[in-house]
Amino acid sequence: MIVGKDHESDLLKEVRLGKYEILLPETCEQFYTMVDLLLIKKVNVSRIFLDLLFRSRLRYINEHKKCK
Repeated sequence: MIVGKDHESDLLKEVRLGKYEILLPETCEQFYTMVDLLLIKKVNVSRIFLDLLFRSRLRYINEHKKCK
């Protein structure tokens, strides 16, 4: 079954427009937005843990950009 563009979520519409920071955030705020959008059930995680996770992801994002 193929779903038309009319029924896409806001997240998919933004990705189609080239706004990849939802999936590959470059700032802490974009990262927190991504976590809120992609998690189905809200979890109570400390910001310190999220900051460490974000910094580790950011290193890989920067390496990915250099390879392009």
